[in-house]
Amino acid sequence: MEGWKDIIDTMKELCEPYDVQWTQIKEKFGTLRAYNVCPTEYGDLVDDIVNEAEMLSSITCIICGEPGALSKAGGLWILTLCGECEANRAEG
Repeated sequence: MEGWKDIIDTMKELCEPYDVQWTQIKEKFGTLRAYNVCPTEYGDLVDDIVNEAEMLSSITCIICGEPGALSKAGGLWILTLCGECEANRAEG
């Protein structure tokens, strides 16, 4: 998930003032998934931040961080990849 490092760091930074506790951050079905616990009064705001990060991950290569798209290159797994990383993955 090196390519999503900036997205994840920004998401965490934006949520920092709201006492968010991250329970899991992972890739699932090609995009970022971030699960958390936070005080109820901030729930909608934190959800908006997380949803934006998840949306950005769907257009950002998980490997290098360049613009990308969902792909099944090189196997059954769906990943968000740029053209170059998709070609490299397909080659093996």
